[in-house]
Amino acid sequence: MAKPTSKSTVEEIKRYLTSQGIDFSGKTLKSDLLALAGVEEV
Repeated sequence: MAKPTSKSTVEEIKRYLTSQGIDFSGKTLKSDLLALAGVEEV
């Protein structure tokens, strides 16, 4: 699965995090989810 970008939807980012085994419980903001995925928001 491709790494998400700032143009990805929240659901796409969550799918990526799940596929990578990254726990995102308690995180609801797109910026928080992108940070967990290691994506710099522009």
